[in-house]
Amino acid sequence: MILVFTGNGKGKTTAALGQALRAVGEGKRVLMVQFIKGPWKSGEDEAHKALLPNFRIVKKGKGFVGILGDTLPRAEHEAAACEALEYARKEI
Repeated sequence: MILVFTGNGKGKTTAALGQALRAVGEGKRVLMVQFIKGPWKSGEDEAHKALLPNFRIVKKGKGFVGILGDTLPRAEHEAAACEALEYARKEI
């Protein structure tokens, strides 16, 4: 099963984590590929380690685009998104 959470504002990661936790509880393996979140640490980075190897989070983004002090060219963000999509295709 592939689920994609998109949209402005908050809630995407929380929704994805809820689905992931339920799936792992049913004996499934989960890979969460984050397209936007950058290199900074968040709570899920540590929490998911308790569920390895059944649940992995991979961050492929360069950070939020155009907000929170972002100074990277948009092309760099787009290249990271393409890399994330290719990574997800290979893992699938």
